[in-house]
Formats: sequence, structure tokens, C-alpha cells
Amino acid sequence: MSFNEYLKNFWGTASGKGNNPVVENRIWRKMHRKILFRKYAWKIGTVTVAASVAVGLFVRYGSTLAEMEENTTTLLSYSPQTNTEVVLPDGSKVWLDAGSTLTCPSEMTTRREIFLKGNAAFDVVKTEDLRNFIINLDSSYIEVKGTSFTVRNTDAEEISVILYSGAIDFVSTSNGQTVAMKPSNKLIFNREDQSILVTPSFRGISWDHGVYLVRNASLNSVAEFIEWRYGVQVEVSPSVGNSQMMNGQILHSDTCEVVLEKMCFMLNLECTGENGHYCITR
Repeated sequence: MSFNEYLKNFWGTASGKGNNPVVENRIWRKMHRKILFRKYAWKIGTVTVAASVAVGLFVRYGSTLAEMEENTTTLLSYSPQTNTEVVLPDGSKVWLDAGSTLTCPSEMTTRREIFLKGNAAFDVVKTEDLRNFIINLDSSYIEVKGTSFTVRNTDAEEISVILYSGAIDFVSTSNGQTVAMKPSNKLIFNREDQSILVTPSFRGISWDHGVYLVRNASLNSVAEFIEWRYGVQVEVSPSVGNSQMMNGQILHSDTCEVVLEKMCFMLNLECTGENGHYCITR
């Protein structure tokens, strides 16, 4: 089997669970050496170490961080410099983006409530007594029992949430408006006018323990996901079309440049760009 065939087979069939990081890093080092000869017009980015992205959200559940500090003996605070996976006291997992801050009680036996600033992805576990999990955000909060979802909260104008499994309630604290989200839905909350819009999420893209799985997703769907995930603009040239389907995985630690490299390598396309604007061509 040729290197190209092995690489495409590896990326297209990877499950996101139990992958050997040493083997994967060796593969991508080989790929980077091959890509250098393709003479992209932009500098190839390096992979950020650590598991995670996705975005955060903001919540109010009748208490403030100051009140939590007053009523809790010990607080845990995480402010990672790189994307980091955090396991909370109740067993829930959070993938924090670099520069984000998460604060929670050191024990969560009676109260499952955290405060988040920035971006994060969540896998919230259910408890035997079905106590809700509360994520306090800016002008809003999310109430959960057990589910997986990602949130993007770096946009100055809006918060966006994608639900992958389970159910969550998104609540605006200014007017009490509550939206019950269903899996495969995307919610956009406008901070200024407090409006909430719910639409289908990106077709063919799901979440599995720190990995975005791409299954029979169109090129445009993946490009739109990249725009949402990284806050950039991706233009697909009309000459490329949208007939090509993609399968593979996007790690939470992957940079925007690495994802574009993978995508273009798999589909034999080219990508140029700078300052957050990218163009995909043949």
C-alpha cells in the first residue's frame, strides 16, 4: 500500500478512540514534508498539543461567582495556556480552549454549577439523582442533565451552541426566554437584542470524546464548520463545486491551518489565505 493510500485510509477510518498518538504524529510529519513541495501560498501551521476545542457558553442560575466563593469552601479554577481536557469533580469532561477560564466547586455532591468565560466543549455525565448541571455564562446560562455539546462564545455579538446528544435548556437571564434544544440543532443567541435562532447544525459532522467526526459531509458543510469553529472565512471556488464528500476526523487540538491541510490533501485541492481569509481552489 502506498503512503497516500495508507494515509487516506487511516484518516477516513479513524474512530477518535484509542488512536496511537506516536503513530499519528509520525504520519502527519510525513504529510507535512509532502505538503511543503505543493508550495502553498501560506505558511503551514503546526498542531497545537492537547485535546480539545469547542466553545463555551454563559449562564446565570440565580447566583454569582462571588456568591459561590462565599458559600463554597474551596474553588477550582482552570485557565490553560493551551487547549486542555479537564475532568470535573462529578466526572464530567470539559475541553477548554486556550485563554478560557472555568471555575467550579472542589466537590459537586450537592451542587453542580460552574462559571465559564471563553470557549469549551462538554461531555456532562448524569447523576443517580438526576441533578442538573448549570453552566453560568454572560447574560445567559445552560441547564443540563447529561449530554454532549459545544459552544462558541468568542464573538462579541453572539453566543452559539451545537447539541450533539441528550437535551439542554438555553436561558436568557435578561428576559427569561428559554429554548429546549434537540440533538443536531444549532442555537445562536444575539447578545444585543436577546433574540434566539435555532437551525440545523452542520450536516455530516458529529462529536465523540474530543474529536469531531466527519462522515459523508459535503465540502461546503465542512467549510462552514471551519468558519464556525475557528472564526475565519473560507471561500470555496465555484470551479471546485460541492460534489465531493468527506470522511475523517478533526481533533479539538487541531489548528485551522492543519484542518485545511488535511481537507485539501484528501481532496487534491489547494488553499491560500492570510489574516483569517482562506480560498480553496483546484
